[in-house]
Amino acid sequence: MLKISQLQTSATESCEMRGHKLNAFVYLTPGATLAVCISCHREVICNSRPMPNEAPISGAAVAVGCDGD
Repeated sequence: MLKISQLQTSATESCEMRGHKLNAFVYLTPGATLAVCISCHREVICNSRPMPNEAPISGAAVAVGCDGD
C-alpha cells in the first residue's frame, strides 16, 4: 500500500503531463484526497486504501488532457 503523499506526487506528475495545473489536495476521508485543475476543473482522487475494484489514482484529470484557458 502506497502512502498518500506518494500517490499525490505521482498523480500530480501524471496530470501535469496532460497539461493540468492542480490546486492543493484536500482531505476527503482517511486515506483519500482530491485536487482540481484550476483551468478545466477536472478532478483527480488519490486513495491509499482502494477497494479491490478501485484504482489508487483516478479521475478525469489523469485520463484526458486539459482544455481550459
